[in-house]
Amino acid sequence: MSQNSKTPVAVKIPTSLYNSLVDAVSQGKYPNQTAGIVIALERDLDETFVKEISQLKETIQKQVIDIDQKEKTIQIIASDLSKAQATSEGRFDICQEKDMRIVDLQKEIDVKNSQIEKQAFHIQGLIQDNSRLNIKLLPENNKKPWWKFW
Repeated sequence: MSQNSKTPVAVKIPTSLYNSLVDAVSQGKYPNQTAGIVIALERDLDETFVKEISQLKETIQKQVIDIDQKEKTIQIIASDLSKAQATSEGRFDICQEKDMRIVDLQKEIDVKNSQIEKQAFHIQGLIQDNSRLNIKLLPENNKKPWWKFW
């Protein structure tokens, strides 16, 4: 504490505290009452600051631990996300391949349908030709009706 700058302070303290201060000065712990009050106040403020600093250090340590845990959690989530993205990309590719295969099969079905239709027309034409030939090859019906005997 600087000896050059001093400010007078008037305070009222409990009588028991005053008696303890007088006893401390008479025992030689402090040179006078002012020095005793200043030293006790500095000590109390220093202890308060030390306590606050230690509390802040503890808080910082807890926050560092919390941050580390959150970083680990973030890394795990990021890993899971990358796996999920890879899986979804693979499934998307499979779906695209299936869609292309479906389009190919639909084209094949259209080709087969047109082939079947052509074959059906051809077969129908053959059946009609066969029917015409059968009619020409059959002997003519020379039977007489039942009422004609002669």
